[in-house]
Amino acid sequence: MVITEFDAGDAEATLHVMAEAILEYRRALGVLGRAVDFAKAGAPVALIPPGPYWRPRLASDGDVAPPVA
Repeated sequence: MVITEFDAGDAEATLHVMAEAILEYRRALGVLGRAVDFAKAGAPVALIPPGPYWRPRLASDGDVAPPVA
């Protein structure tokens, strides 16, 4: 288990950071689930790490958490 402290200095900003982390975790679990399904079906599955030129992608409009109401 990984324990992380989120403190962006502002309560609203902290909530947004936490929401982004949760969404990223959910995406990773979805990808892992698809890989397990492929492996169960007998399809070839490979883990390919990022190359030397990999950089984090910029957040697109779809990756931003909705504003707090």
